Amino acid sequence: MWGGHKVAYICATFFGRRGKQRSKAINFYAEYYLPPLLDNATCIDHIIIPCNANDEHLVHYEHMEAIVEKFRGMTDIPITLFRRDNRHYSYGAWNEALREHCDGIDFAFLVEDDYAVYKQGFDADILSRYYRTKEEKEHLLFCASWFEVGAVVHGSGARDAGHAVISNGLINVKLFREHGNEFFLSPHKSQNGPYLQSEFLGSFRDKGLSVRDMASEYFMPFYRSNKDQVLYYGNPDGPVVFVPVQLIVPGSHQDGEQVIAAQQKRQHVLCGELETLDMGGFSVLRGGALLDE
Repeated sequence: MWGGHKVAYICATFFGRRGKQRSKAINFYAEYYLPPLLDNATCIDHIIIPCNANDEHLVHYEHMEAIVEKFRGMTDIPITLFRRDNRHYSYGAWNEALREHCDGIDFAFLVEDDYAVYKQGFDADILSRYYRTKEEKEHLLFCASWFEVGAVVHGSGARDAGHAVISNGLINVKLFREHGNEFFLSPHKSQNGPYLQSEFLGSFRDKGLSVRDMASEYFMPFYRSNKDQVLYYGNPDGPVVFVPVQLIVPGSHQDGEQVIAAQQKRQHVLCGELETLDMGGFSVLRGGALLDE
C-alpha cells in the first residue's frame, strides 16, 4: 500500500528465444528476479506473473508453478500466476493482467522477466516521484524508460528502434481502465515490439493523457544478448533501479557481479569505449569503462 493506494508488480514472462538468440534457447529467470523483488519492495500488495507459454513451453510453465509456490511460502504478498498463449509480446500479457487481475489495484509496475529491481524502496521512490499531486493522479497514465521509435543515432542517419526500453514502467490502472482498458494490440503477427510501443503510447496520448520518460531522472541499463553488451540510457546522475537479470544469473555475463557491485556503490560499468549520443531527446551513454563517482 502506498498513500492509501494499492500497488501491483506485473512481470511478463516468456521462456523461449528472444531476438537473435540461438534456436530453442530457454530463458527461465523466476529464481533470479523474485528474490531481489521481495528484498527491495516496500509497498507492493500483489505480484502478478502472466506467462506467454505455448504448448511447447508447458513443461517450463509447470516448473514455474513449482517455483512460484516455493516463493509464496517466503512472503505475505499474494502471487498470481497464469498462463496465456504467446500473443502480442509483453503488451498482450500486461493487457490481460491489467484487465483480468487488477480489481482494486490503483498502480501497477509493468516489467519483463529479464529485469530485476536492485534499489531498496524502488516502488515508493518511483510512485512518490511521479504521482505526488492530484493532477498527476488524474492525467499521468504511464511512466517508463522509453525512446521514440526511429530515433537517429551515431550522427550517421542510422535509425535505432529503441526496442525494449519501454519494458520497465509504472501505469495508473484507474486511468487505463477509464480510457479504453486496452493497449494497442496489432492483428498482424509481423508487427514487432517497437511498433507496438509507438502505437500504445500514441493511442493514450491522443486521449489527452500524459506519458513521462523515466530516463530523464533514472539511469537505465539494458542488456543486448546477441552482443553480450550492457547499454546505458538516460540520466547518468540518476539512480539505477532496474538491472538486466542476466547480470545476476551465474555464468550469463562475464562482468555481471562487477556491474552489480558498481551500481550498488553508485558507480557504473560500461563495456567498450564511451560514446554519448542523443536518442528521443535524451542523452544516451553507450559503451565506456568503469566510472567512479
